[in-house]
Amino acid sequence: MLESNMFIPSRRGLAPKMILMLCGVAVLVLIIVFLGTSMNRKPAPRAVVMNTSTPAVTPPPAPSPTPPAPVDEASLEDAPVTITPVRFDFGLMKPGSATERTVQLRNVGTEPVRVLGSKKTCSCTQVDLKPTVLQPGQEIPVTATMTAGFRQSDKSSVKVVLQYADYKPTTIGIIGMISHAVSATPSDIRVHPKGYDEQSYRTSGVVELNSANGKPFQLIRSGGDEPVFHNPIVDSSDWSQQHRLRWNVDGYDRVTGLDAEGNLIPDFWLMETTHEDAPVVAIPLNHRVHRLPPRGQRPWFTIDQFAVVDPAEAGGSVDFVLPVNGNLGVNKDPIYLVESESPAFRADLISSSPASDGKAMNLLIRITPADTTRGIYSGRIMLKSSKWEAPFKLVGYARDLPGS
Repeated sequence: MLESNMFIPSRRGLAPKMILMLCGVAVLVLIIVFLGTSMNRKPAPRAVVMNTSTPAVTPPPAPSPTPPAPVDEASLEDAPVTITPVRFDFGLMKPGSATERTVQLRNVGTEPVRVLGSKKTCSCTQVDLKPTVLQPGQEIPVTATMTAGFRQSDKSSVKVVLQYADYKPTTIGIIGMISHAVSATPSDIRVHPKGYDEQSYRTSGVVELNSANGKPFQLIRSGGDEPVFHNPIVDSSDWSQQHRLRWNVDGYDRVTGLDAEGNLIPDFWLMETTHEDAPVVAIPLNHRVHRLPPRGQRPWFTIDQFAVVDPAEAGGSVDFVLPVNGNLGVNKDPIYLVESESPAFRADLISSSPASDGKAMNLLIRITPADTTRGIYSGRIMLKSSKWEAPFKLVGYARDLPGS
């Protein structure tokens, strides 16, 4: 019995060994779990040291805001405003003059009207109207200034458009005629009616003269000779507000513009009248020999190619203003000299100043007829800057001495 029991372990001796075994297994499991977790863990980011000597990168600019969609003006209501008078009436405007007219804009609604400004259909017109809020019952002036060119022209197609924030624009019409005291129809004679390079050629026709201010007048000379009136025959001694007469340049060659004596066809068909405010009427003869050369690289130019200046008293002079465009900003090349190319008169540049529209320079030019010049005279003046020059044509009238 005693020998057989020596090979059977007791429970008291087994317990400590089992505990040690279980502890070893637990430690092994913990090691395995720790190693697995360490292998799957991401490495901690390294600290980045900024180089303060290198400028920071500028962030990209924020995107521009999307512009608002255009407003459909047709969907807007009419502005609750009235215009008094209903249009700008410039009447008869003397060539080269500036005429100012004013209308009253009134809010006849019950809500404020935000006035944004104005637009116009012709650069000849400037409008004085600043953005404002027009309260109910309030009235403000709207002033328009029209600068007349030197050519006869009907300005009744020009419009001024007032713009608002939440209403349809309001259109203000214009009535006005640029003309000397005696107007001519047609205002120019197209010797080459289909263009300078076409074969067609006109050497005669009819013109009509009308008193623009209602004063009757006589026609003294036409084209340097006695007037040839259109049927019915009218005696030149008759005083009338209207005269119809014939012009004729049969004696000048279609290509060269020369007559049999070698005289060049004149720039104008000139007519002398007894009208105190319009003793001379000039209609351009657009013959190919009078075609001006291209402007080329010259930065400045005149809108018109000629002017009929006011009559000059015997021994006196007359001033006129000639706008020159393109002579501002980077293109500025001041005109410093004006010279006459005709012995019939002298030309002097008196001053130069910016025009009100900011797009031109106004040259104040003085024309002095020669002591021996009487009646109608014409010729060219030359505008000169440091780099360029350009011609401009003039027609004038020198009155006789009193009692002569």
